[in-house]
Parts: sequence; structure tokens; C-alpha cells
Amino acid sequence: LYLDDETLNLLAFKSQFRRDFEVHCASNVQEALDILEKQRIDFVFTDQRMPDMWGTEFLAIVKERCPEAHRIVISGFTEDRAIKRGLERGLVHSAFEKPFSSREIIECIKTRCREFD
Repeated sequence: LYLDDETLNLLAFKSQFRRDFEVHCASNVQEALDILEKQRIDFVFTDQRMPDMWGTEFLAIVKERCPEAHRIVISGFTEDRAIKRGLERGLVHSAFEKPFSSREIIECIKTRCREFD
């Protein structure tokens, strides 16, 4: 699942990963929560700065509802204090800077999948 309020980011993310993974995209928090309620989601990616909620706030909700999901922030502001606090508190597992490298994202997913085995 990828949550971002910018449509172009959602389209780019989906086009980069849809061949290898089942990708769900949401442009707002409620849409993302609806997807989490209906689908089994292993990885939750979110932008940090969105109009209705910070990404780290959203990931706190995700942690409560889907504690097994790997929670990742993709942001142009990885030095953001909220992201650092989220990493320290276990709300965020990983953080990537925009523009992100698809290779880094795939490596993150593969590493986490190996941990499940």
C-alpha cells in the first residue's frame, strides 16, 4: 500500500512495482484505511507531509490495526524530527528520501521477506 496525496507520485510508484508486487494506492488517509480493512497488506509506504495527516501519524494507526505490516516513510524530508521519532519509537521501520531508488525499495522488501522465513 502506498499513501501519497500527489497523484503523479502514486502513478510512478505503481508503474515501478506493479510487475513484481500487488500494489494498492491511496490518495488520502481514509482511502488507505479502507484498503487496510479489506486487504492483507504486508508493506505500508507513506509520504510524510500530507494535508490531512502526517505520514508518521498514519503509521501509528497502521501499527495498531496491522502490527505485522512493515511501515515505511518516503519523503523529501527524511531529516524531519517526526520521522526520526517514529523510527526511535518503532512506528516507522524504514525511511527513504524522494526521489527514491526502486532498487532500494525492492531490497527493503526482500530483506523483510527473508526475516519472515
